[in-house]
Amino acid sequence: MQTKVISNITLDISGKKRDYIVIKAKQGDKSTRFIRATIVNGKEQVAFQDGERVQLNCKRADNIKRTFDGNVEADGKVLFEIPSWALELPYSVSCDVSIIDANNLKITTATFYIEVVAAAVSEFDTSED
Repeated sequence: MQTKVISNITLDISGKKRDYIVIKAKQGDKSTRFIRATIVNGKEQVAFQDGERVQLNCKRADNIKRTFDGNVEADGKVLFEIPSWALELPYSVSCDVSIIDANNLKITTATFYIEVVAAAVSEFDTSED
């Protein structure tokens, strides 16, 4: 499928910004929704160094937590596919992004949320007609 939805957001690592960011996504969507994040320290975009990597950290309403690798793009923004695991349940998913360097030192952004909107039908609901 060529249709993709990319949500562009700005995430702060300084703790000074108090933005409440919510991304809406449909329950059951797979491999079609992405987050492109600009990570800032206050007002300045973070410049990534060689060996640094990014991870999307997610916690669902059932308290199951998982981490997913992302990519740093040429413009310094980070791109994550919203994993289908995060879109299984129709509840909010609490997320943040960690930057981890070659020595495993880590800094994490402010929290944002994915609001999973309930699907009208599940992939298991099929019609006999």
